[in-house]
Amino acid sequence: MLSNIFYYMFYASAVFVYGTGTISAIQSSLKPKHLVLQFSKMLITVIASLIFTYLLTIQLIKLNLGELAPFVCVAMFFLVSLFVERVLRLSSKTTVAEYGVSILCILIAVIESVSFVDCLINAIACLLSFFVSVPIMHAIRKKIEMNAPAEKLKNLGLLFISIGVLTLVLISWGASWLNPGVLGR
Repeated sequence: MLSNIFYYMFYASAVFVYGTGTISAIQSSLKPKHLVLQFSKMLITVIASLIFTYLLTIQLIKLNLGELAPFVCVAMFFLVSLFVERVLRLSSKTTVAEYGVSILCILIAVIESVSFVDCLINAIACLLSFFVSVPIMHAIRKKIEMNAPAEKLKNLGLLFISIGVLTLVLISWGASWLNPGVLGR
């Protein structure tokens, strides 16, 4: 269980390996003051959607209709997200509309899990990987701003650094200490 958390949060980070929310992490690093509200909305939405999606996916698999699981994920997510967004808009008078990261966390969790607990842990680890990457992006952004690049190139440098980190993660797969095959030799 702990290995899944570390795997999806750091090593196979949903942001750096799958590319889930790289642009959203860059945009969130600009205004980190709404991060707590965004995290709570995403966590509630993902967990509620995951419950419905997992139950419906199990039934679809029993009926030999497993191909419809991604459609069910997206449909359940949008229904739950609309409800949570309405509640947040009425209670806090702000909107936190974010869809890409949450949908992909749900898809990764449902497709790559074998039980509901495993599914829940994978989804939360994917969400945490997004929120762990935001301070990293913020630090990189501040370092780039200290060098005072042209206005058009500010986000481009951050994107290239993120792609470089992604490339290093993918290249170092065979020699990493997290890879179980390396420890057994």
